[in-house]
Amino acid sequence: MRKRFALLMALLIASGAANAAALEFPAQATLSAHAYLRDAPSLDAAPHMLLMAGSTVTLLSQEDGWFSVAYGAFRGYIEATGLELPDGWVLSEGTILLATDAPGDTIRQVQQWLHTLGYDTGSADGVFGSRTRRAVEAFQQAYGLDVTGAVDSQTFALLESAAVAVLTATPSPSPTPSPSPSPTPSPSPSPSSSPSPSPSPSPSPSPSPSPSPSPSPTPSPSPTPLPSYAPLQYGDAGDAVLAMQSALGTLGYYEGAADGVFDGSTRLAVRRFQQAHGLEETGLADEALQALLFGGSAIPAPQPTQYIPRFPGAGRMDSPPLAAQVLYADWDSDVSRSFQAGQTVTLYDFQTGLAWQARLGEAGAAADAEPLTEADTEVMFLAFGGKNTWTPKPVWALMPDGRVLMASVHNMALWEGSIADNGFDGCFQIYFPRTAEHVAAAGDYAGQHQACLDEGWALTQAMR
Repeated sequence: MRKRFALLMALLIASGAANAAALEFPAQATLSAHAYLRDAPSLDAAPHMLLMAGSTVTLLSQEDGWFSVAYGAFRGYIEATGLELPDGWVLSEGTILLATDAPGDTIRQVQQWLHTLGYDTGSADGVFGSRTRRAVEAFQQAYGLDVTGAVDSQTFALLESAAVAVLTATPSPSPTPSPSPSPTPSPSPSPSSSPSPSPSPSPSPSPSPSPSPSPSPTPSPSPTPLPSYAPLQYGDAGDAVLAMQSALGTLGYYEGAADGVFDGSTRLAVRRFQQAHGLEETGLADEALQALLFGGSAIPAPQPTQYIPRFPGAGRMDSPPLAAQVLYADWDSDVSRSFQAGQTVTLYDFQTGLAWQARLGEAGAAADAEPLTEADTEVMFLAFGGKNTWTPKPVWALMPDGRVLMASVHNMALWEGSIADNGFDGCFQIYFPRTAEHVAAAGDYAGQHQACLDEGWALTQAMR
């Protein structure tokens, strides 16, 4: 594997200068992972919108580790690591160098090298996240490189050589102790040549009993060190999460697919486990929890395995809205102008009867929102089946102006939110109806929400 990536790197470096000059813009590229379209080529720049994996963008120019792109009517910047580049393209020196056929493998190799050198990248999952970036920055600082957080050709080569040196190092052999010389026995005196008189016979003495040897004490066995576990939390991914999901599933706490991704359903399973064992329900799988889970003393999930909400009674409305009250209002010409950031909306899942409140944020292609309280977060998770998902769900939105509007939501956390104690790590988005032209300009994911809105509207009409 190491030779493969060394060869890949050599090819990339050798062809980088020539190919960098030959890049022809504009060109089409596909997103290999979800990526933010930002206002400037920096992680500190405000995210304009989230583009989904598989979306197609138009590359306009390259700036270090970023591309200026167009997505429908929107312009912005996307990190080069999230793109599948056109055939024959190689990123110029100074950017993260990835093979277009297997970027995850290259990142995973970099993560493994960093881990070998003692830098914390989390699990080697092939995703160039914030922990990997911080590890790269620490490596660059320690080796006197420009601290960019990007794995350029110089960083890659030095990282590989440093890791290889550690992996191939062998400890010096311990010196063999010289044997101590055995003492030379003194020679026995030669017998006299003169005849000795024959001794008179004497009775043979009784032999002395041989003392019983003292038994050697049996050494106490060294205690086997207990395994250590790195804390796992929402958003982590890798083999450690996969093992935890499997163990939780065996005990009946986890009912989803063991895919190695710490998502909402995994956090819900961790809370179930904590609740059953009298632990604080944090949703965080710390070292003590994993030691209990894998130590053989954990108890199976109580039957039934349905999670008992921490906030009994939350999520039910005394007077839920009626289908006849729901309006199908256009986002761009109406809804986006009808509220202000900081106001509260109530979202009602008319298929389950659950309702939760959210604080409204900025208005872009959709309305940013975040659950108002931790109880609201829990109700939202339960409405989505106890998991985080991008799959849209139709809801009725009770807006600040008193209207009840057709809406569609997901419950994945995006950029940072402003409520610290609501148990949700960011904002989700609320989508409202848009014209076909606006939907096409916003991209594929907006189209999924529009389809959900139309389906929800048909269900609403049938309920009248």
